Amino acid sequence: MFTILGLIGRVFHGGIDHMAFQLVDVQSLALAKNAVSDSYHAFHIVRYFNGMMMFGWMLLAIGAYRSNTIGLIRSVALASMFSCHWARLKAQGLSLHS
Repeated sequence: MFTILGLIGRVFHGGIDHMAFQLVDVQSLALAKNAVSDSYHAFHIVRYFNGMMMFGWMLLAIGAYRSNTIGLIRSVALASMFSCHWARLKAQGLSLHS
């Protein structure tokens, strides 16, 4: 359940990223930048799924290993999926000039 909720969160954030890129094409870079920065800290319930995702991959890997579904190497690889959350693209500190 934790992993599924976390993946739902990833899909949600992927949609937000897609919308931000489309705003650049439809409006302009300046308007898109303002829209994203103004709404960046808006409340949404999906933000609480991020921690579940990180914990969920570990639980899934431990469960798969203990049930002998996958071996140790594959379970370690599955558990390493928790680090995907850290790889999200952030524009913090970047200067976006056209």
